[in-house]
Amino acid sequence: MPSEGIGDLINLRDIHFGRGEYMPANIGRLTSLQTLGFFNVGTRKGLKIEELGSLSRLKGSLNIRHLECVKDKLEAKLAKLHEKAVDELELWWELDRSKSELEGNHDEEVLEGLRPHPNLQRLKILTYGGKNLPSWMLSNELFLPNNFNLVELEIKWWGKLNSIPVINGLSSLKQLTIWDCKELTSIADRAFEKMPLEKVSIASCPKLESLGATCLPLGLKELKIGYFSEEVEESLDFSFIHHIHTSLEKLSLVKWEKLTQLPHHIQHLIALRELEIWGFSKLDALPEWLGNLSSLESLLIEGCMNLRCLPSAEAIRHLTKLKKLEIRYCPVLEESCARETGAEWPKISHIPNVNYSPRLSLPLGIGPMGKSHSQIPTTILHELLILFSSLIIS
Repeated sequence: MPSEGIGDLINLRDIHFGRGEYMPANIGRLTSLQTLGFFNVGTRKGLKIEELGSLSRLKGSLNIRHLECVKDKLEAKLAKLHEKAVDELELWWELDRSKSELEGNHDEEVLEGLRPHPNLQRLKILTYGGKNLPSWMLSNELFLPNNFNLVELEIKWWGKLNSIPVINGLSSLKQLTIWDCKELTSIADRAFEKMPLEKVSIASCPKLESLGATCLPLGLKELKIGYFSEEVEESLDFSFIHHIHTSLEKLSLVKWEKLTQLPHHIQHLIALRELEIWGFSKLDALPEWLGNLSSLESLLIEGCMNLRCLPSAEAIRHLTKLKKLEIRYCPVLEESCARETGAEWPKISHIPNVNYSPRLSLPLGIGPMGKSHSQIPTTILHELLILFSSLIIS
């Protein structure tokens, strides 16, 4: 589509692009537009964020990328996001900015000017380089005040955020993701207890020293947790699991490098259908009590380099609902569980779906702030991160 002709399509209501970098100029002239999947902010006239300002009829989802091209709060406010009743808003900054670019960024100002509509249902803020939350996210001890519709909040790859306060006021929130925030050191006690959360993912925050996990809400169905500081690994009491033992259906434990055995509290999760164990480098055997998980249907074991053996055959036979076993990047265990030839194979031969094949993944803890991504083109890196997230967050 020629960029010089896009502004003449004044009756156009829906427009869809691929996930590449191309964005026609002068989209702001399309005042009848209702669907715009994403908008790549540019610095040239016709590509700036102000183009969104006149699109007052937008609905559905909106993904805004390259927010590093926005200079300040005043320019960000020209998008008039607070007037757009979109259901889902996703905000992206550049993935592979240099250290100097991160240090001198205006991300806090820009995010301050991107206050969304109060009827927003899903908010995702990715690769944000600010240290503080904007005032519209935290006001009078309320998180996203006056929003009674938000069901999903996702914070990923924030390079400077160091604390998350008590989150009150989100009476509809069902899903919370806090992922790969390298400088995050604390999450307030009792941070989540007043929300009707069903799915929580808090992982890949290696400096996290305190975690308000003891007050996870009743009714929680999915929990992904791990890759924290040594302080959290050594001090976290998994007894908090007890008060969600009748509701939790999926548990993912990510990169607990100090633990030599699985937390025994897990055996009391009577509703657990899926268990994922990632990156337990000192774990050498799975416990016998694993057989107590009578509802277990799927078990994933990945990146446990020293894991040698499964529970006894008797314990595994008690897992009568187990239909899927995946063993990935566990060289010792994979050898002992090799189909037909491994010493452990007779224990699992009755399971309908046993899978050892590798899948596309990025190493745990590698995020867009890291140097490892510096040689990857931005567009390709963006696609890899989207795919990676769909594999391990969903």
